[in-house]
Amino acid sequence: MKLSLTSKKFGKYLIRTRQALGISQLDLSRRLKFSAQFLGRIEKGEVPMPPDALVMAIHILSLDKRQIEAIFVGEFRRKLKELIRLRPTGTE
Repeated sequence: MKLSLTSKKFGKYLIRTRQALGISQLDLSRRLKFSAQFLGRIEKGEVPMPPDALVMAIHILSLDKRQIEAIFVGEFRRKLKELIRLRPTGTE
C-alpha cells in the first residue's frame, strides 16, 4: 500500500504537537471520539484524518493553520507537477 506523503507529514506533525502538549494518544482519541488504534493509523499516515476530526484537532491542539495548509498545498503542487509531466501519447 502506497502511503500519501500528505498523510505521513500530517501524522508526524500531529504526533509532535500532541506530545509537546503532553497529551496522550488515548486522551486525544477519546476527545476526537474514535479509537486510539485509529488515531495511531492516522499518525502513521496509513489513513487520512477525517475532515470533522481535523477541525476538532485544530481546536483541541491549537494546531498552526499555516503549517497544515503548507502540508496539504505542498502535496497538491507535487501531484499537479506529476500530472503535467505525464502527457497522453499523440498530443505533441
